[in-house]
Amino acid sequence: MQFSGDVSSVSGKCPNLTLKVNNRTVNTDSGTSWKRMDCGDMKVRRQVEVTGVADSSGAVRAAQITRIKDDN
Repeated sequence: MQFSGDVSSVSGKCPNLTLKVNNRTVNTDSGTSWKRMDCGDMKVRRQVEVTGVADSSGAVRAAQITRIKDDN
């Protein structure tokens, strides 16, 4: 699945973050690739595109996260 939106919350420590993007829970890990940013650059209100697979709970395991705006 692929979707984009603003990050509304960030918790955890790189590389294992839990994000909320468009009311979806997104989990990152050491296998997540980052484009136009690093894991440590993640913050609330950052606009990102997420590519990953949803598990049975609906949480998305992010294969890739791309920063889509430079101004926030």
